[in-house]
Amino acid sequence: MSDYSPGELPIRSQLPGQVNYDDVIVKLGDATNPATQQAAVDTNGSVSAIIRDTSGNAIGDQLLSTTYWFQTVSPSNGSAAAGTAASFSDLVGGIYNSTPITLTNGQQSSLQLNSSGALIITSTPASLGYDTNYGAVGANTLRTASQIGNATGAADFGAGATDAQTLRVTANQGAPGTAATGWFVKPTDGTNSQAYTAAGEAKVDMTSSFEDQNYGTVGATTLRSAAQIGNATGAADFNFGAVGAQTLRVAAEPGNATGIADFNNGATGAQTLRVAANLAVGGANVSGTNPVPVSITSALVGTPVNNYNTAAAVAAGATSNHIYTITTGKTFNGKKIWATSSGALKIEVRVSPDGTTYSSLWVGFNSASTPNISIDLDELVFLESGAGSTIEIIRTNVDKKALDVYSTISGTEV
Repeated sequence: MSDYSPGELPIRSQLPGQVNYDDVIVKLGDATNPATQQAAVDTNGSVSAIIRDTSGNAIGDQLLSTTYWFQTVSPSNGSAAAGTAASFSDLVGGIYNSTPITLTNGQQSSLQLNSSGALIITSTPASLGYDTNYGAVGANTLRTASQIGNATGAADFGAGATDAQTLRVTANQGAPGTAATGWFVKPTDGTNSQAYTAAGEAKVDMTSSFEDQNYGTVGATTLRSAAQIGNATGAADFNFGAVGAQTLRVAAEPGNATGIADFNNGATGAQTLRVAANLAVGGANVSGTNPVPVSITSALVGTPVNNYNTAAAVAAGATSNHIYTITTGKTFNGKKIWATSSGALKIEVRVSPDGTTYSSLWVGFNSASTPNISIDLDELVFLESGAGSTIEIIRTNVDKKALDVYSTISGTEV
């Protein structure tokens, strides 16, 4: 062993079963217990090791898959609930892409950031089968529910007294006279809805039991109405004077509860019309010997006309004309023509629609015994045509000496 220095370890160059004589087999052992605490080598030639913490506690293995993995504990162990922040925290990274990436099935990528480093979050309910349209609601339509209210409290939907929480709405009812943007409502009692006609009028059924609609005895519940009677021109006229467009008129069949009125002059019955009897004859039924007293009074209608004219010293055989021009737009209702003179006189009465063309109507003469000529004109109704309509009396002296003649045209203009 003189080939080795004192500080060198002598090594046996060949061991039992050794193939290559240049190899050296070494065992590792614990300095305290070298015989029992030796490093082990498995059949694959691998050395197994146990990692322990500073307290000597072995760090166990964790089965994550079919292969054992080395597991470490991160010092970022902050509380999941609210509490003191951890001394260390894990950092999550992301990536910014000016052009968003597109993944296919089974692929993954890092979190996407915008140019400011903010995490991009995109919600795509439609791609997951949700319905986000505002039209018809279906099984996949997204819905939200929240409590409506204000700073004072939750919203009040009650129909009673309103307060700060009662919901109110203001609707656009449209321009006056239109319903284009109005809210349409239909009153209902909860079971039945208001009915309307085709023109939009609400239907009303008068079925109240307390209303008395009979035409018999009037009672406390008898329906009454009060209105001003009239037409498109004005209120009704109840006067008995001149009749106008508003004068009320009635037409009915006289009768009583038993039947239609009887106007016959035969046997009297319940329907026979009766008039007040002549009380001076004892109040008996009206008959030839007990007539109904009648007083006729001429009603003054229109403007009276008594147009007088005279001519002096009309020569024998000469004439004098008395002309009356009817007032424009009026109708002349003739009553009488009167004429006289101091001797024999002839008159001719004629009318003209224009004061030029005349039509003769009457001729009259007087005599010594009947010096006055009087002609009743009950049939003369002459309308002024607007062209100077006239009534004329031609007075002719048929005596042998000059005469003074006189005449009057009487009637009314309406």
